[in-house]
Amino acid sequence: PGRLPSAYLPLVPPKAQLFLGPSYALLREEFVRLRPLALARRARRRGVKRVLVSMGGGGGSKPMECALEALAQVGFEGAVDIVGGFQSLGMADQALKLERLKGPCTLHTQPDMAALTYAADVALGAAGTSVWERCVLGLPQFVRSIADNQRYLLPFFPHDDFAAFWA
Repeated sequence: PGRLPSAYLPLVPPKAQLFLGPSYALLREEFVRLRPLALARRARRRGVKRVLVSMGGGGGSKPMECALEALAQVGFEGAVDIVGGFQSLGMADQALKLERLKGPCTLHTQPDMAALTYAADVALGAAGTSVWERCVLGLPQFVRSIADNQRYLLPFFPHDDFAAFWA
């Protein structure tokens, strides 16, 4: 996400056709099918009652810890669905992080990401390929780069409200 054709020119034959940008995002069919329902749901929904926190599998536990800390600091009382990036913490550390949150928390290890994304009102997530899944379902999101290849996407996602979280 966010890469320009010039980044690929030294890597591909001169006559190669590049398929870049949101028009060519690789999306599973369940996200495409849910799009009209998700957009209609978001048009009716007011407030934030459910947060999806998904940091992918490669960022370690620090981005997840920061996301949960941000939710605790603002006093979020709704439901939190947590996917990936948290399992590397020990069970005691997980419990300590989760007890600071006021609402119900669910740790997902083999989730139906389309269903979780559809159900969420906002997401805190890594700037990887799941950004496209969240976008296609119209889910507002705060995005954090947790890998070098993700930094190109950040200019597309302003982050005023959780500035300290993204520092």
